[in-house]
Amino acid sequence: MRSARLKSDSGTYYHVMNRIAGTKSSYPFGHEEKQMFITIMNKYLKLYKIELLSYCIMSNHYHLVLFSPGKISTEEIKTRWQDFYGHSKGHFHPEPLWESYETIEQWRQRLSDVSDFMKVLQQSFTAWYNRTHNRRGYFWADRFKSVILEGGNSLLRCIKYVELNPLRANILDENNNYIYSSYGIYMTSKKHPLEVNLLKHLPTALGSKSKETIRCFYQTIETIICDASTKEFSKRQPIWTHSKIIGSKNFITKLIKKHYQLSPDIKSTSDICFI
Repeated sequence: MRSARLKSDSGTYYHVMNRIAGTKSSYPFGHEEKQMFITIMNKYLKLYKIELLSYCIMSNHYHLVLFSPGKISTEEIKTRWQDFYGHSKGHFHPEPLWESYETIEQWRQRLSDVSDFMKVLQQSFTAWYNRTHNRRGYFWADRFKSVILEGGNSLLRCIKYVELNPLRANILDENNNYIYSSYGIYMTSKKHPLEVNLLKHLPTALGSKSKETIRCFYQTIETIICDASTKEFSKRQPIWTHSKIIGSKNFITKLIKKHYQLSPDIKSTSDICFI
């Protein structure tokens, strides 16, 4: 039986990732596939109350940094459902019986659940990929992996790690850019695709609520890319992909104490990383 994923009452940050099934030399994500993954992801972000803070789609895996507020009002549930399903063309989705308490609670749980969001995203992409490439069977190597993050420094460093994947893979273009990432889109257009979400979450860590906050933060990433002598994040760091929780000692201690019975698989210090 799967153990439940850890969550915090005040909302939870996650680093989420997965690889495709197959050998390490398999690279099924070309331009079309990467763009479609991003398109499907953005589609379902309109339904789920999940906030995307960073993404990087590589040739055989992806990285996302997500925030789940953990709370959603009844009115917002109805609005999100209607906006998403009410205007669907060619598909009939009977509207749920909102008068039912059980129905409301089921949708409340679902629309703020990262696991449900990832399940729908991956299943939808697999269906498109199999249909497009005339194939059958599973596409992903596993369900997906997630690392719970404390806000502040842990969140900022994780975003840097995610955005610098193309640097570590040595696949940046002639302009030191990679367009299948939120950083790449920002550097190309000078407008961040996730600006609204970043302005909600970065100020907590950086102490400013202006767009200048985003520019300064991403300037540090650009510096790392342009400075060949910079060692930070230039190599793969397993703590960002193999830990279960990353944060301060106080944050991790409280989380484990509350959820230990739900996640008994956290048994050693290798599962956690203090920052």
